[in-house]
Amino acid sequence: MEKTPETYRPMDEPARRNVLLAVLNDGFAGVVGEAFNASGKTDLLVPFEDGNLFIGECKIWDGKESFSGALDQLFGYRTWRDSKLALVVFVPQKALTNVLKTARSALEAHEEFAGWIDHPHETELRCRVTWPGDPEKVGTLTVIFAHIPR
Repeated sequence: MEKTPETYRPMDEPARRNVLLAVLNDGFAGVVGEAFNASGKTDLLVPFEDGNLFIGECKIWDGKESFSGALDQLFGYRTWRDSKLALVVFVPQKALTNVLKTARSALEAHEEFAGWIDHPHETELRCRVTWPGDPEKVGTLTVIFAHIPR
């Protein structure tokens, strides 16, 4: 998407999600979008054996409050067995560095944040998150930022 932004720039979030679903379905069987899980419909659900390989949400960056709301939304869709979460954030702003700093700050402030995990990509944040009321149950959250500036 970042290499051909002119293709994806006119798309809204559901259309971009559908592109991701097509790519995921190439590698995994049964990937679904807008799939009910726990308290609502998650944008990306990759089933595996008797559970889910991961669940995910897609959002267009609209500031810190919106990002924090997206985290809460994603966390509401997980069950106790869902230990791998993904948030794909499409960033239309040119100043991606500021977006990354703001998102990092919002993640660190979130009550379920449990610590950073090293990763090789500068446009990705990866951390451990806990389950509400069960701090010993830890999962992994990966936030991927796709930069598609206007």
